[in-house]
Amino acid sequence: MYCMLRYLCYIHFMPRGSSGRIVIEVEPETKRRLYAALAMSGSTLKAWFLRSAEDFCNETAQPSLFHQKTEPGGGREETQS
Repeated sequence: MYCMLRYLCYIHFMPRGSSGRIVIEVEPETKRRLYAALAMSGSTLKAWFLRSAEDFCNETAQPSLFHQKTEPGGGREETQS
């Protein structure tokens, strides 16, 4: 079974193992753009994913009163809702 997530990747519903490995399938163009953006920012896919996953888990556990928007230079700016 497939599920489309924001038109960027397809999620296969598979059993979760205990290995710590996460596998996703994305469109080749999305993969190319992601790696290019990561290279420009000096980051790796793993570092970016771990940071994003941590932020997402924290936000899910305790929603913020402030929303972060990405600035053109890649920085983040907090805005109040």
